[in-house]
Amino acid sequence: MYGIPLQTDRIVQYGRFDQAASRELFIRHALIAGEWESPHAFVAHNHAQIDTVLEMEARERRTNLLVDDDVLTAWFAQRIPDDITTVRHFDRWWRDEKNRRPQLLDLSLDDLIDPASAAPDPEAFPQVWEYGDLGLPLDYEFDPASPSDGVAIDLPLHGLDRIDPSVFEWHVPGLRRELVTELIRSMPKSYRKLFAPVPDTAQQVLARIEPEDGGLLLNLRRELQRIGGVPIPVDAFDLDSLPAHLRPTFRIIDDDGNEVVSGTDLPLLKDQVQEETRSAVDTTAHELEASGLMTWGFGELPRIVEVAGTDHTMRAFPALIDEGESVGIRLLATPGEQELAMWQGTVRLLLLNLPTPGTLLRPLLDPEAKAALRIGPHADQTEWVADCLGCALGEIIDAAGGPAWDAVGFDMLLRRAKDELHSLVTRVAGDSLELLEALQDAERAFNRLDDDRHGEVIADIGNQVASLVYPGFLTQIGSERIGDVRRYLLAIEKRIERLPQEPGRDTANMATIHDLEAELDRISAALPDEPRLMDAAWMIQELRVSLFAQSIGTRGKVSEVRVRRLLYDIEMG
Repeated sequence: MYGIPLQTDRIVQYGRFDQAASRELFIRHALIAGEWESPHAFVAHNHAQIDTVLEMEARERRTNLLVDDDVLTAWFAQRIPDDITTVRHFDRWWRDEKNRRPQLLDLSLDDLIDPASAAPDPEAFPQVWEYGDLGLPLDYEFDPASPSDGVAIDLPLHGLDRIDPSVFEWHVPGLRRELVTELIRSMPKSYRKLFAPVPDTAQQVLARIEPEDGGLLLNLRRELQRIGGVPIPVDAFDLDSLPAHLRPTFRIIDDDGNEVVSGTDLPLLKDQVQEETRSAVDTTAHELEASGLMTWGFGELPRIVEVAGTDHTMRAFPALIDEGESVGIRLLATPGEQELAMWQGTVRLLLLNLPTPGTLLRPLLDPEAKAALRIGPHADQTEWVADCLGCALGEIIDAAGGPAWDAVGFDMLLRRAKDELHSLVTRVAGDSLELLEALQDAERAFNRLDDDRHGEVIADIGNQVASLVYPGFLTQIGSERIGDVRRYLLAIEKRIERLPQEPGRDTANMATIHDLEAELDRISAALPDEPRLMDAAWMIQELRVSLFAQSIGTRGKVSEVRVRRLLYDIEMG
């Protein structure tokens, strides 16, 4: 009174002074914002419906789908009496009204979705990724500041080995155009400028390719090559520069629904899971495992078994293991480890059941051969004999279609080895001694080079020899390549002889080879599983012969153009 407060901090009912404003505040704060504790069923229902719309917004990366508070305020204002201004008033009214009209205050999706916005497309942003017989759940988050922004895909641990990572290059349909646009923009400017305006090019590309055609990156490169009229390298796209939401997050889930590992690099995650499997296999005794075996007396060897991990079961891959004086059966973590071990274990078990063939090679070891063995990669004659036997038996196993997985298949291999090993190992040993003699001649010529004048040539030849001749190389390359490696060594000797007369030509040829080897390394990094890379590596060796020692001859027609053509074909798919 007269500017002096008579009483302060007293709470009063605002509805007694402004009923309309009080009613609106109740609707906005209680019914819409949920700033009350209420047991009413419609409250939980409405929150769930709003969460559904917010999930739709997160999937489609938009913020205009949910109607604003003014629309919801008007919706509730049409349904509750004018004198409802407090929770007590509301509870008293709703106690009777819900019996007459229980769904009166239940919001539907149509009530919550703004009709002025484009309707959500469930096919563009699915909740489940269908992959064969697998249904892979998807989670969406729309928060550019969050490390989990974008799409998360749940992958089952037990189905992981049959999931092709390239499938997910296409992402969900609703993000595909943006993804292709950003991939084109990630290219070096010299390529990118060919496809301006980029969004139009992305739309044009997507009209011609689809997931059934294979991986997105491979098909995108092919289509851009058609449009631009230029070859596109395999590493032209900078995947690291893509926005986070265009790179899916993969969560590996075990049988109990627990997350084992997560990340954006699916091949790396598969390797990490294999490490976990390897650890579990190493610490788990399995009824299949055995040691000290001398014969095949254990029935059929399964390709895959289930082993119990810490929290879940995992797949393991049984294989024969070379124990030196015997073989064993071990569970391995990956099919790749199984394949290598099975081959080596089969060779050892064959040797254990064959007459000792080492004496067959003694007549070949004259003084010159023994001298060649001393400069070769083998530690002693025993190691050389083992390499020759491995090479010969490898030819037998390969001709039979691979290692045996049961007693019948092994007996067939053993009979074949008894019939063919004598002649095969004698031939392999003779060919390998000729190769080692060529290595000895190349070594003598190599030692005459002046380090100060020919340092680059010395380094180049040293690297070449190390890639060709190493412990166990006979078994590794196979019998059919022994003669090729011998020619490559003879070519080295010829190259050294010509070097003083044509140093400039040698430098130019070496630059050509190094350029091709760098190109091969680049493509190998991008396409590590491409089988034709080995063909390219051998062709580069043949080109060395053609450039440095033409008189020796090559296997088929070879030239720099042919090598580059093969590398191009590999890169272009």
